Amino acid sequence: MKKKNQTDFEYLIELKLKMKSFLEKEEEIRRRMDKLADKKEFEKVQKELDIHLSSFKKLEDELVIEEKKMINLDRGLYKGVAINVRDKTYAKLPLYLKFKNMDNHLGYTGTTRVGKTKNMISDAQQLIKKGWDVLIFDPKGGEGQEILTETIQATLESNRPEDFKFLSPAFSNESEYANLIYGMADDEGASLIRTFAESVSDDGFFTGVVYENTLACLKSLTYIQAATDPSGEYTKKLEKLELEKYMKLKTLKSVNKTLSVSKWNRTSNPNELVISTQKTTDKISDDYIKREASNSLYQNRSMVTLKTLSNYITFDSLTSLKVTISSVITIPPIEKIGRERYLEITQLRDEALSILDKVLSTDKTNFSKIAKTHSVLLSQLVYGDIGEVFSGIGINPIANRLLSEDKGLVCVMQPYPMKYKTVSNISVMAMLKSIESMMGLIGTSGRANKRRLAIMIDEAGAVMYKGIEELFNKAGGLGVTMFVYTQSYEDYSLTLGPTNANVVIDNVNTPITMRMNHPESCKRAAESLGTIRKHTSMYMSMGAGASGRFSVGNEDEPIALPEDMAELPVGMGYMRHNGETYLVDFPYVKGMTNYPIQMPTLENERSRREIAAYETQLLENIHKMTINE
Repeated sequence: MKKKNQTDFEYLIELKLKMKSFLEKEEEIRRRMDKLADKKEFEKVQKELDIHLSSFKKLEDELVIEEKKMINLDRGLYKGVAINVRDKTYAKLPLYLKFKNMDNHLGYTGTTRVGKTKNMISDAQQLIKKGWDVLIFDPKGGEGQEILTETIQATLESNRPEDFKFLSPAFSNESEYANLIYGMADDEGASLIRTFAESVSDDGFFTGVVYENTLACLKSLTYIQAATDPSGEYTKKLEKLELEKYMKLKTLKSVNKTLSVSKWNRTSNPNELVISTQKTTDKISDDYIKREASNSLYQNRSMVTLKTLSNYITFDSLTSLKVTISSVITIPPIEKIGRERYLEITQLRDEALSILDKVLSTDKTNFSKIAKTHSVLLSQLVYGDIGEVFSGIGINPIANRLLSEDKGLVCVMQPYPMKYKTVSNISVMAMLKSIESMMGLIGTSGRANKRRLAIMIDEAGAVMYKGIEELFNKAGGLGVTMFVYTQSYEDYSLTLGPTNANVVIDNVNTPITMRMNHPESCKRAAESLGTIRKHTSMYMSMGAGASGRFSVGNEDEPIALPEDMAELPVGMGYMRHNGETYLVDFPYVKGMTNYPIQMPTLENERSRREIAAYETQLLENIHKMTINE
């Protein structure tokens, strides 16, 4: 219980010490249990553990309440109780990262189950409350869907339920849709497809041809759209209709009704996520609802999808495009669209024909071999549930939200690399490339987004890709702060190579190191913290009866040794920020909320559970038959 004259911060420190002692005691009891062979002794120690654990919930609830009292968004992002290692008094202080200094990136490194995900949850909760846009990549999901659950709860507590989006090919009925190449310029879209190719092949010739073929397709469609809709008004109408179609689709599939929290707190409305969609779709005109949307995007470059591209990359399709550009599509008269627009469209036509001539000069047989591999690459993203999510719409509602003046974005994307493997990396890559494209618009126009964007990547080693170093290098000055959470520095090097990995690491201005296991990782982490200069003095005697002299000097001592990194307690770590180094006891986050998400049962999960249940039934029947005999 808090003492009469005790400050909130002093009481928080007391509770943290109690929690540390509690966990150490629990670990000591469990170690004793592991060594016991005698059943009675084991039961005796088990009872001791049960008594010990009975007081845990009260201590935990009290600690969480006091920790939340420290959150002060006017002061910055609360990171816990810290000691500045250069402060000789070792005074404890509440550590805040000022938001004005968070135009750099944060990188968390530490072995499994030391608190990285808890840090992500704490960071995300505060940034959502602050009003930032937050995009979370959660590769593993996990039991109880902790990140997803806590993110939804944070949007409700921050009065931002309409900002929440969920993106996952595993749950296509519950997922938002996103055309991953919407809004990209022709060369950006072609570069993205080349990056896909580079993720599966080191053959520079192949990836170069993939780039050229994709660029030829995109430039052709760009010309056709410009020639058939020189003012752009028809394209705008199509995009608005596409959004209306999408909102109607969401209602029909009850996207937010199945993805719901089973129990909210008293101040939250469990139907808020549903109501926001229903209110929007009520405004859709009856005429549009009755209209069957066209599947043809032939003259619409703006909404071309990966599925469209996969249909255009054959030799015959590109040849057909060339014929269409040369003979079928004509540019409107100069007196109708003006000289400047006429010249622009003429240049688009000439560029399209030029690159088509180049790619079609290849022997058809050789072309077809590469096109087949190219098609297989794209097919991973255009069929089944994955295709439904990433090619089922011509626009990208996720990226578009970032440009909204009125609505924000809080999105959880679950790519599931253990389930989809290569596709997972490609989808993350495409989403980040889409964000990068939007950042390019900001850099060109000089008009920043209304809200800063936090991109948070859990288990970053699983979804890193070559080229992400560019995002780290440029995004900070364009309104994006990266938060990456990984187990080892080697995760970066393994995926990106040593050079590009160093670019990422160098752009992480706030590195946070938690417990490590591998000796080399511990050594590197300790060395990265640097040293402290300490003053030393020594009295040197000149001999019996003789006078002596003092020697004063400086010595550099390491802030931490490799063995220190291996022995860091769970939830603690070293942080370097704004020229200072801190030892931090990070905010305590409860193991699981009282509001668990109930995810729909997947079809393959249902069938496997049914077979497992049937096996149990068969074994029971066999057991009964054996008894009867």
